[in-house]
Amino acid sequence: HKWRTGNGAVSSRINCGHVSRIIGDDFVLSDINKAVIRTIEFACEDYGHSDATINRVLAALSTVLNHCVNEEVCDFNVPRIPKRKESLGRPYYFTQEQVEMLCSEENSVGQADLIKFASLTGGRQGEIMKLKVQDIDLKNELVYFGGRPEFNTKNGDWRTVPLHTHLRDMLVMRCDGVP
Repeated sequence: HKWRTGNGAVSSRINCGHVSRIIGDDFVLSDINKAVIRTIEFACEDYGHSDATINRVLAALSTVLNHCVNEEVCDFNVPRIPKRKESLGRPYYFTQEQVEMLCSEENSVGQADLIKFASLTGGRQGEIMKLKVQDIDLKNELVYFGGRPEFNTKNGDWRTVPLHTHLRDMLVMRCDGVP
């Protein structure tokens, strides 16, 4: 049960804590119905939680309820918990001054290059860490994230980003001058 002992244990405890705070630690599980679930949703809204957080709280509740039924700790029908539509996230952009501060001499050259690359391409950490030399097209001044047109990825989800002029020299050096 990863939700109890694995990577998701901390998140599960936090999200279950939200439920306990709202309905109490001694609430009878078999009394959980759609009205109680709506109460939890509204309380989470009142606390200022986003739809994504509310979905995580309700998913933790559903997981615990299903676990109790599967382990025969209790016997009742677990109510269906509808998911809320989540937004695409909260956009946050670093200013040029913030990027320059992060790239200051206090950081190593490798970190500064990584920070500059991320800020000028918009690449996510995982995407950047998976980049290969062939994903950098210096001739056409493009960076390919998640594959290339001539190479089909598992889900076919790749994208190109124009190569910023401030990155060219660093990439030529790091890619051993590969065009």
